[in-house]
Amino acid sequence: MAGKYTARITGVLRWLGSAVLNISRPDREQALMARYQVLDDQMADLYAAYRGILELGLEADAMAKINADIDQADDLADKIIQAVGCLKGSSAADARVTAESEASSALMSRLPLLDLPQFNGDLEQWVAFNKLFESIVHSRRDLTPAQKLAYLLASLTGEAKGLVQHLGLVDGNYDIARDLLNRRYQNVRRLADSHVAAILGPT
Repeated sequence: MAGKYTARITGVLRWLGSAVLNISRPDREQALMARYQVLDDQMADLYAAYRGILELGLEADAMAKINADIDQADDLADKIIQAVGCLKGSSAADARVTAESEASSALMSRLPLLDLPQFNGDLEQWVAFNKLFESIVHSRRDLTPAQKLAYLLASLTGEAKGLVQHLGLVDGNYDIARDLLNRRYQNVRRLADSHVAAILGPT
């Protein structure tokens, strides 16, 4: 039974490794984008196999190898997400960079003060942060997407900020930033983590 699950995990790892090979190759950008479009499906398949293995109650040594594979898959998926974010964020001409930087400073100085939530990339905090940010910032109709992006960047630290900090403060980048964060943190690994917590119970 475990064999079919580990085979699925290995298959996804190979798919991710192949996708990562497209990074930094301008002639393979379309191939990378195509892989990105189905990344969620691949990761869902990976975590379905992972949950199946958890239910088998394997020995610690076997689980250590499987957990290492899952971590490697997460790392490869992150590389794909970040690479696509860079591609999307760099579509504007280089000549606009200085102008956007100046506009960003001006924009930040005009924003009303808000008591913003903070998020550093801790998966356990993502749902609470996202709901609070949506209620405080995302749902406001008096803010432009660029202003919302400014608030979003001000709310992020650590790993989470590193995922989107390359994006300039322009309207089109707000949806890109939200997409990158959702793909990274609003994923089915949560289901697997919750399942582990339920199996282990209170310590």
